Amino acid sequence: MLNDSSDQRMIKNALDTVCLHLPDSMSNECEKLVAEFTGPAIELLIHLVDTDRICSAMRMCKPKPNRDDEKVRFEIGLPSR
Repeated sequence: MLNDSSDQRMIKNALDTVCLHLPDSMSNECEKLVAEFTGPAIELLIHLVDTDRICSAMRMCKPKPNRDDEKVRFEIGLPSR
């Protein structure tokens, strides 16, 4: 999921869209932060987080056997089912 460059572009585009909704005084700084830190943040997530667990907890893919999705949902701040 996060290893796919098209998914990484989608994340960056979503963050860029958030920046567009900010006041002009903050928008440029937001765009700079997104440009500078999106790549490193994604790399950090790839190495620190089990993306399969997050994917299944967010109900975006089939869960792997023996996964505790409710625990993962809690860990990443999603409401329980």
